[in-house]
Amino acid sequence: MERKKYSWKIGLGILVLFHLVGVIGLSQGYTQNLFLLLTPFILILSTLVLAYYHEEWSLPFIIASVSTFVIGWGVEVLGVQTGVIFGVYSYGEGLGWGLLGVPLSMGLNWMLLVYATAIMAKKVQAPVFLQAAIAAALMVMLDVIIEPVAISLDFWSWETELIPLQNYIAWFVIAWFMVMGVYQIKTPIRNPLAEAYYLIQLGFFGMFHLLFSTI
Repeated sequence: MERKKYSWKIGLGILVLFHLVGVIGLSQGYTQNLFLLLTPFILILSTLVLAYYHEEWSLPFIIASVSTFVIGWGVEVLGVQTGVIFGVYSYGEGLGWGLLGVPLSMGLNWMLLVYATAIMAKKVQAPVFLQAAIAAALMVMLDVIIEPVAISLDFWSWETELIPLQNYIAWFVIAWFMVMGVYQIKTPIRNPLAEAYYLIQLGFFGMFHLLFSTI
């Protein structure tokens, strides 16, 4: 535990470095295809770094994490196949290999964001259902920034040019239920890099947003 306590900056440096490489890579036209191949790798690396700095492991936490992965990916499958949950959309090549029309990396994305925002919102002095709402709102705020970038990177595309409001409502509701599920775990969920990971994602896609707006 002491080793992790005094080395969390190393983990932060790893996360920042790889995301920064992604931003720089995308800004150079000839490296864009390579960057897209690295996207799933960056998600896997982020998972490993956050897992290393997670402070208290327990069987319920592991079950909750795996469940979040499976439910997140499963909801995306239903969304792609039916168009009922988020609206009509489909995934491209940018997020790597998948099943049933959905990249497996989307399960990781849901798991990481629920984990990070659940830890962040837990610091707010409020009833649990409001903490979950704050976490869900943080996820929706990030999705608002991600959407135009994701379309440009061929992560996914929508049937219409206008992203449906339904998408953001669905994100909020699903995220709320997932975070509430995480909050049922009796073991405290703590990670010194949780807030940093969320902010890195915010900055990561925020910089892409600026990049594409100037191209």
